[in-house]
Amino acid sequence: MRLRLVLVGLLCMSASARADVEPGDVVFQRSRSRQAQVIAEVTRSEWTHVGVVLERRGERVVLEAVSPVRWTPFETWRRRGVGGRVLVRRPRAPLDTDALRRMSALGDAWVGRPYDARFEWGEARLYCSELVFLLFERGAGVRLVEPQRWADLSLGPRARRLARQRLGRLPDPDGLLVTPAALATSDALRTIE
Repeated sequence: MRLRLVLVGLLCMSASARADVEPGDVVFQRSRSRQAQVIAEVTRSEWTHVGVVLERRGERVVLEAVSPVRWTPFETWRRRGVGGRVLVRRPRAPLDTDALRRMSALGDAWVGRPYDARFEWGEARLYCSELVFLLFERGAGVRLVEPQRWADLSLGPRARRLARQRLGRLPDPDGLLVTPAALATSDALRTIE
């Protein structure tokens, strides 16, 4: 009986800790996808997937670019990552209600768009960190990071193989991209413990 009470108490503490995410938070996880290993290798970061927490019908959900762009309940999103580990980063300058509303409306407009497995810049197809960058820039007027160029990244053999498989060639060295790792270290965000 005592063990059961302790376990229930631990579960409640975990639930309350997870409930601390707020609309506008940027959340990171280590994805279980096949490309996660390549992303981790190229960016030298454990964080390979990212989304934005917003509120819909009173529930905290994550807008994410997977296949396709969609809203995912936060707990479902958290459990999908390796070990359920999540990094939560919050804008240093709080977002007002209007900014959150614009971000949510923009997210609704993007729902259903295909995932950009080629990591090419633009809104027709979106990859996770591009979605987060564009959502903040266009919805809240906040530039989280400066986009990188492909030439700034060190593409190892697996990354080169994946690029050739998806593009038929290596990416344009001057092409722009935003990585989960760049967002995870953005000075415009602060880490929530």
